[in-house]
Amino acid sequence: MSLSQALLMLTEILTSEAFWFWTMIVVQSALIVFFVEHGSPIGAGFSILTLLGGIGFFPSQWDSIGLASLRENGLWSWLGTNIWMLLAGLALYVLIGLGWGMLRWWMFVRHLREDYEQHKAKWLMPSSLDHSAAALRSRADYSSLPGERARLIQWAEVCAKAAIHGGGSLSSDLKPAWKDYVQNGYRH
Repeated sequence: MSLSQALLMLTEILTSEAFWFWTMIVVQSALIVFFVEHGSPIGAGFSILTLLGGIGFFPSQWDSIGLASLRENGLWSWLGTNIWMLLAGLALYVLIGLGWGMLRWWMFVRHLREDYEQHKAKWLMPSSLDHSAAALRSRADYSSLPGERARLIQWAEVCAKAAIHGGGSLSSDLKPAWKDYVQNGYRH
């Protein structure tokens, strides 16, 4: 194959309506996924509209995606003929969306659980327990309420005792201090 034949073939591919149609489909689909994953419903909606509008510019390609009768019969006749197919497609879309939503929720909750377990393991290290005990003592020194002061001192002692024993496990004595640590956004 000579260079001129290769260039001629490349020119035919690039000027072919099918190439540009499928390029538009792939690019717009990637943009929709990108915008959805990054939480931009406006971008995703605009991409869907431009995809639908773009399909209208390639009527010769409608046969390849099952819209040949739309060109021949018109929109309203096509909708009347294909109403059950459209409803089945909508139902399938909803079912897939529900499955995808549950999967994404499961992944989100799993990530939260892993993050929680990492923070807990880090907090249960002896050095972190010593730091928490010092922070709780400091908070107790500045507390004006006697009940809160006694509670903070008790938690500080429990954290210090757990640090001496090597930490590593969340005992029932440590749970209130851990809960306080979590509620304050892991900031000790």
